[in-house]
Amino acid sequence: MNESYVNRMRPTLFALASLVGLAIGCATTAQIEPTRCSYNVITFGAASDGQTMCTEAIRKAIDTAASKGGGTVYFPSGTYLTGPIHLQSHITLFLDAG
Repeated sequence: MNESYVNRMRPTLFALASLVGLAIGCATTAQIEPTRCSYNVITFGAASDGQTMCTEAIRKAIDTAASKGGGTVYFPSGTYLTGPIHLQSHITLFLDAG
């Protein structure tokens, strides 16, 4: 390849590498506490005390993730009281240890 072609392709390759890095970052959230592409049920009103009904907060977190094209619904350590929930496409549940 000549140097001119490589120089013209450099911005495209950088953008592609950035997108791949973002996708990998979102895909590996199961290994660490999710931050990007995740929706913490606590911020939607859930309580991890095992006594408060959290069904509506969990539903809101799932619906929000689904409206953004998918993501991870994150449950920090604790006990969550819920009724039936309906998962949607491209949603992952991440339950932290404990």
